[in-house]
Amino acid sequence: MRLTLKHELLALGLVFTLGASWPALAENAKPPPEKKFETPVGLALSVKQSGPVTQTTDLQILCVLKHEPAGDQYIEAMQDFNEKQGGLLSALRERGEFVGELGETLLYTPPPRSITPKRVLLISIGDARELSLDRLRLAGRSAVREAVRLGVKHASFAPTLRDQGSSVIDVGEGDAAPAPAK
Repeated sequence: MRLTLKHELLALGLVFTLGASWPALAENAKPPPEKKFETPVGLALSVKQSGPVTQTTDLQILCVLKHEPAGDQYIEAMQDFNEKQGGLLSALRERGEFVGELGETLLYTPPPRSITPKRVLLISIGDARELSLDRLRLAGRSAVREAVRLGVKHASFAPTLRDQGSSVIDVGEGDAAPAPAK
């Protein structure tokens, strides 16, 4: 499948949302600020901080670092994501069903009444020590390709890097990343 300019813009938009942790929202809290963008090809992008557990979406996409045999680190949003699904993410990783090699993906339907998204796509960006903007772009392209292939109308992307203990890429560095060459 050939990605169009529309898909490339979506991938670029997804990668630029890498920001900070995605804190869970309190029940009485105001909705998070949201910034909307119109693209030259008519694709609407919306960027907001929202936890992947509560995001109403057809497809929730998360970046996952390679599994650490000594134990994976889950903070805030990733911990909530794992716990709300009864430890599913931890179990998959510990059993070797999703190790997290670069480019590895796993698509699944969450357990009933666990989280809001209808489906989840995990995309591995590999070893934490080798994290780069190029790896995030790869994840963005994989995310767009799968969303298009699945025919979803609404996809959400949560890089969750901070929520796995990574500080390799600074938020400012991600926000200032140049557009990939065509």
